[in-house]
Amino acid sequence: MIHSATTARSGSSGIDQQAILPFCKRSLAVLALLTAFACVTQSVNAQDDTPADVPSKEECRQVAEEFEELIQSGRSSRATRLVDWESIVASATDGFEETPQLTLARRGFKQGFVSRMRDSGGLTAQIVAALDAGGTYRLLRMHEVDGRPRALFRLLLPQGGGVNYHDLEFHRGPGGAVRISDLHIALSGERFSETLRRAFLPVAAEALGGQNITEANRQYVEHLDALTNMAEAARDRDYAQALSIYAELPESLQQDKNVLLVRLQASQNASDEAYAEAIADFSRFHPDDLCVELLSIDGYLLRDQHEESLAAVDRLEKSIGGDPFLHVLRAGILYDAGRLDEAEQSARQAIKEEPGLENAYWQVISVSLDQADYKTTVEMLTLLEDRLGVEFVDLTEVPEYSEFVKSREFRDWNRERQ
Repeated sequence: MIHSATTARSGSSGIDQQAILPFCKRSLAVLALLTAFACVTQSVNAQDDTPADVPSKEECRQVAEEFEELIQSGRSSRATRLVDWESIVASATDGFEETPQLTLARRGFKQGFVSRMRDSGGLTAQIVAALDAGGTYRLLRMHEVDGRPRALFRLLLPQGGGVNYHDLEFHRGPGGAVRISDLHIALSGERFSETLRRAFLPVAAEALGGQNITEANRQYVEHLDALTNMAEAARDRDYAQALSIYAELPESLQQDKNVLLVRLQASQNASDEAYAEAIADFSRFHPDDLCVELLSIDGYLLRDQHEESLAAVDRLEKSIGGDPFLHVLRAGILYDAGRLDEAEQSARQAIKEEPGLENAYWQVISVSLDQADYKTTVEMLTLLEDRLGVEFVDLTEVPEYSEFVKSREFRDWNRERQ
C-alpha cells in the first residue's frame, strides 16, 4: 500500500471511455470500453508502405517526441493531427465485398469516426484528461518490429488506476509527412484499427445484407443488442446487470476477448472474487496475449500468490524490454507479502532508474512507516518536495502518519520547512 499524502487532485480517476464514436450508438457502447488502454503486440496487418517509403527511426522519434510534448502540455487538438485517422479507419473497414451500399456506409462511418477523433472527445483528449487527473504519459523508448520503427509509451493512470503501454506505429502519409499510422490496444491485445473493425461490423452487415460475414462475426452482430446493454450497464456502474447479461451470452462470445474485457471492468468493481475469476478465464481463453501478463499480476495478487505475481511482472518486463515502473509493481507485491526490505530495495531501484517516478517514493514511505524508520520517511518526503515539487496536506491529519508526526524526525523536518 502506498501512503500518498499529496494534495488531492480533482478530475476523473481514468480515461473517459464513453464518448468515442457517436455515429453508431450500438457500436460505440462496445468499442468505447476498450479503446483507451494499450500494450505491445505483434503486427498482424501489412503496412501499405513500400520499403523505400518506410520512415527512418529519427523521423519517427521526432514525431513521437512532439506527440509526447503536446499531450503533456494538454494540447490534444494538435496532438491528434499527428495521427493518420484516415489510414486507421481504412484498415478497419477493408476486406469486405465492395458494393455501392458498403461504399456509402464506409464513407459515413469514416466521416463520423475521423470527426470524433479530431474534436474534444477524441482519443488524445482522453489521454490528456487522464494526465489532468494525476496520470503520466512518457515515451519510454524507440524500437523496431519487423524492421519498422515504433515508439513505446507508458501511460500511468491516476489514483492507482494501473499501467498501460501504447506502442505507436508510423508511416509516410500524404505529402510525405511522417504520421502515426496505428497503435496497439492494451487488454484487447490488438491494434486500434482491429478494435475499430468490430464497431464497423454491424454497419457492414446491414450494408451487405448479412453477406460476406464470418460465423464469428455473425454471432457478434446477432447479439449486438445484448453486448450493447452489457457495455452500457458497465458504463452506468450497474455491474451486477452487466455480469448477468454476460452469463446469458453464447459460449463463443463469453470467450471473446473484447467481451471478456467488459466483464473484467464490471467484475473489478463488483468483488475481488469475481475479478479473480474473470482474470482466470481471460488467461485460460487467451493464454498467448501479452495483456494476460498485465491481468495476471492482479489476478495472482488477489489470491495471495505473490511468487506467481512477481513472475508475471518478469514476463511483462521481458516482453516490453524493461520499464522502471515495473520495479514499483514488484515493490507493491513484495510489500503485500510482508517482504518489506525487498520492497524498499525494489522501489529505490525504480527511483535510481527514473528519478521522476513519484509512485516509487511513496512505496518507500510505506515501508518506512511500517518499520518506524522515520529517517527514511523524511528522506523521501524531502525528495518528493524538492525534486518533484509535491505539495503535502497537513500530515498531522493523516491517520497513516500518526506515529511519524509524534517523532523527533517529523518535528525537525517540519521546523526546517517553515
